[in-house]
Formats: sequence, structure tokens, C-alpha cells
Amino acid sequence: VDFVDAGLPSTICPRKVFLSKMDYIKNYISMLDPDFAVIEVGASPLEPYNGDLAIESIRKQIKCVILCASDPYAVYGIIKAFQLIPDIVTGIATNTKAGRNLVENLCDVRALNIIDPKNTGELKRILERKLDINLISKSLEEQNR
Repeated sequence: VDFVDAGLPSTICPRKVFLSKMDYIKNYISMLDPDFAVIEVGASPLEPYNGDLAIESIRKQIKCVILCASDPYAVYGIIKAFQLIPDIVTGIATNTKAGRNLVENLCDVRALNIIDPKNTGELKRILERKLDINLISKSLEEQNR
């Protein structure tokens, strides 16, 4: 589901219009009755994409926040701007040990390079705990089929 489905080619629009479209999207998703949803809020707090409104409109339903960041200081900026502490930081900021260490020391948040297959188990454990689902045993069951 995207804002295009609600008639917006972009989320750069007046806040009142954005909120009405956000309500439409949330109602539509609710009709689908999903077990969970992966929601991307790809907006910098410094850009006019209404990312702050998007986060506020779903904040009570958020179970897990995975922040894909370009650098450690962007993580710090998002935490301060949105008052939202990620459960995991991924992205280019985590490609090096120095980047991961800086994220973890600067922001006190787990930095995980999810491209590295060695980290798949930890990622699954975090998701299981935050979403109250069982991913690891499902994967084992699927492998045994």
C-alpha cells in the first residue's frame, strides 16, 4: 500500500491533506487484517515529506524500528528529531566495524550489518522478540521439507 493508492504522487503536500490520506491508508490496511506490516517512513526530518506525521499516526502500533542509516550521525539526528529509538540500525552506517561502534557508542543502539549472513540469526532473534513471532523454528521446518 502506498500513498499513490490514496491519490498522492508524493507525500510533499499540506499536512491536513497528508493526514486525511494517512487515515485512508490505515483504514485500508486494517481492512486487509494483516498479522503485521512493514512500514517504510523514508523521510528526513529536514525534508517536507511529512515523516513526522507518518510516525505520529502509527506510533502506538510500532513494535520494532529498524533504521537504515547512511551514517552514525544520521541515527543520532533521527532519534532526536522523532523521539524514536531504533531497535536495530542497519544500512551503510553498519558496513564497517568503526561505523557500528560509533552508532552503538553515540546512540546506545544495536548496529547490525544485515548483509553479512553471520548476523541473520541475531536479526531473527530480535524480530522474534519484538514481534512475538517464531522465525527460527519456521526456517528449520521449511529446511526439513
